[in-house]
Amino acid sequence: MTNFEIYPNDAYYAGLNNVGGYMYLTGGHRGVVVVRLAYDQFVAFERTCPADSTTAVVASSDWGGQLLECPVCHTLFVTSNDGLPLDGGATTCPLYQYSTSYSGGVLMVY
Repeated sequence: MTNFEIYPNDAYYAGLNNVGGYMYLTGGHRGVVVVRLAYDQFVAFERTCPADSTTAVVASSDWGGQLLECPVCHTLFVTSNDGLPLDGGATTCPLYQYSTSYSGGVLMVY
């Protein structure tokens, strides 16, 4: 179960201070990745790859927070499209997406 709040505009969360930024946070099974899609829009995903539950996805070296990649099966997941995998990956299942709510500078992930 994941339920936490953060302040994404604070220096501690510098990875989220700008649109397109991302951060890996504690929670979930293999961790949570939070991505800032717009000034007031965030998404949060479980880092466990649906095709290989022993592996945590990471931000793509070429695309940063726009694409997450499993380092084992090499499936790419699109953060702006509900964590759906790109065609040709090892799975057709999306990443587990947590709910988010952003108001007054506070981001809730649950």
